Amino acid sequence: MRIEEELKLDYSDVLFRPKRSTLKSRKDVNLLRTYRFKYSKNEWSGIPIMAANMDGVGELSVAEKLNDHGMITCLTKQHDVKKIKQNKNIKKMYSNIALSVGIKKEDFENLDKVLKEFSFFKFICIDVANGYSEHFTNFVKSVRDKYPTKTIIAGNVVTADMTQELVLSGADIVKVGIGPGSVCTTRIQTGVGYPQLSAVIECADAAHGLGAHVIADGGCTCPGDVAKGFGGGDGGVARECISKNFNFIDWYELDPEVVDVCNKHLGDIGRKATEKNSVKCVWGDAFESIKSVSDDTYDHIFVDLNDDQFCIDLAAKNMDSLVRILKPKGVITAQVGSQDKKPQQVENWLNVFNQNFGNAKLSRVYIPSFDCSWNFSSSINH
Repeated sequence: MRIEEELKLDYSDVLFRPKRSTLKSRKDVNLLRTYRFKYSKNEWSGIPIMAANMDGVGELSVAEKLNDHGMITCLTKQHDVKKIKQNKNIKKMYSNIALSVGIKKEDFENLDKVLKEFSFFKFICIDVANGYSEHFTNFVKSVRDKYPTKTIIAGNVVTADMTQELVLSGADIVKVGIGPGSVCTTRIQTGVGYPQLSAVIECADAAHGLGAHVIADGGCTCPGDVAKGFGGGDGGVARECISKNFNFIDWYELDPEVVDVCNKHLGDIGRKATEKNSVKCVWGDAFESIKSVSDDTYDHIFVDLNDDQFCIDLAAKNMDSLVRILKPKGVITAQVGSQDKKPQQVENWLNVFNQNFGNAKLSRVYIPSFDCSWNFSSSINH
């Protein structure tokens, strides 16, 4: 057994530090969001709150109420063709319903019957208490192969590595949380679990790096915990780090929420420095998108990937493409994480830069939203 000594947090361990706001009231907060999903390519707009697939919660009667507010209901696994047919409003609310399935043969057979009868359903939730098994990963792959246009939710997991595994296996959304719920017995019966806020932060970071999303499942005891869940799944560092001296920005982003922030705020920041600022946002697979970019296009490239080894390897694999679109004497910069917390990861990033450019320099920037310093590596394209 190995004891992890790094600090891990539940919702009850933290509070938001207040900041200035232009809103007059908390009632003015707009929760409506639009998401586009990695594999299904479907779009969904609404309030990103979901009723869990628990008995008495994931029911059609609940779905009718939540649909009025643009929220999703994840039905229990017991919803078969007969039960769904009994609801006369199903075609009015199907876009806000997810069908649940376990990993047993009979569960999959029931899902197949439901989708043959009601092909308009867009969400499939593959649900197990603990998603750390090879069988679960293979099941996700099989569902993706059979239903390529459906948006697949898979879980539950609590770590970055398994989040990446599920996304690479075909999940559009990863459900995060093992044992945080008040009635969940997983932690009590098995001793397995992970503090929920840390799980959401780490899994969201991993999912966003691959163009996928997460759902924070469980652990909320009050409305403030829901807000913390949203904060934990937030989009990243880059919005704090764009230079005011850029006149034109092409933003290749994996997370549509980040793009939304850029559209609303980044242009304003830039206009304070220049009247010629413009921001073009492209989201999807960033490395696929830049294949169509002409050689020697950019003066400066900013790489906003996670500081884990998977993303370091991803950047190394695609470094030739980045060099190709960077002008001679252009500068490439990457956020490489915290040297205080993960010195080896920072060193690995520097090695990638030195292998390709040979002149990597490390700088340190204070990030207000993290309330800590972050390291950045920069190189000149010779």
